[in-house]
Amino acid sequence: MAVAELDAQQLLTVEEESQWRVILRQFLRHRLAVFGLFVITVFVLLAVFAPLITPYDPTRIERGKSDLPPLTEGHWLGTDDLGRDMLARLLYAGRISLFVGFTVTLCSITIGTIVGAVSGYYGGLVDSILMRLVDFMLTLPTLPILLVISKIFGKGGNIWLIIIVLVAFGWMGTSRLVRGMVLSLKEQEFIEAERALGASTPRIIFMHLLPNSFAPIIVAATLEVGGVIITEAALSFLGFGIQPPTPTWGQMLQNVQSDMWTAPWRAFFPGFFIFMTSLSFNFIGDGLRDALDPRLKV
Repeated sequence: MAVAELDAQQLLTVEEESQWRVILRQFLRHRLAVFGLFVITVFVLLAVFAPLITPYDPTRIERGKSDLPPLTEGHWLGTDDLGRDMLARLLYAGRISLFVGFTVTLCSITIGTIVGAVSGYYGGLVDSILMRLVDFMLTLPTLPILLVISKIFGKGGNIWLIIIVLVAFGWMGTSRLVRGMVLSLKEQEFIEAERALGASTPRIIFMHLLPNSFAPIIVAATLEVGGVIITEAALSFLGFGIQPPTPTWGQMLQNVQSDMWTAPWRAFFPGFFIFMTSLSFNFIGDGLRDALDPRLKV
């Protein structure tokens, strides 16, 4: 009797385990995802507490201290061609790059989710118009348009201008993903039941369709952050992104082009930060995909 009661209690405990606990357990089993989360957490903390980590101003020019190698005269990672501390510039650049990545991703995912949900739910003419708009936006080249906008608004490089342009060209993939999910969900029995009960369209979309589409949206968001950071770095590297003296990782790579062989550490550190950030977000996205996939829950 005692054994039977114990088995029943254990079964009840398993059945009562929350969905979030199951997802967390699955995620923690993915070692690369945990490693990626650890790296991103460290980078965010380094960026947030940059003033406590280094006493140097990232924009301060020190004459006579240009191109110092790492661990020289109190500069842990050396200095650049103008004598600015590389560690300070890396950490403060992380603030800009991560802020752009998170902000653009949040805005792009929000816009893409709304457009995809409306397109998939209403279908017909609404779906055709919105999807043709998506197709048209996908054909527009981001780089030339950003260059034109920079010329129109002067010297360019405004962080909000960069964010707006990246958001304008970053929501289409999410809209297609959400549209596909909504198309597969809107004919399900629980949606038909909501319609029969007189639920409004906004309630059906935001209370039932979107919550059931969160898994792929979350995965897409984590993958997009890394892509946005790489895009911003590429734009800054080509001179179309955020302009000096505000430091970004891509801009730091641009500044070292002529000194790649004489001062390779100046290219290694920002390149390493970009590489690890993008890779870590990809690991996190892979781990979330496995954790949120019901077929893999054991």
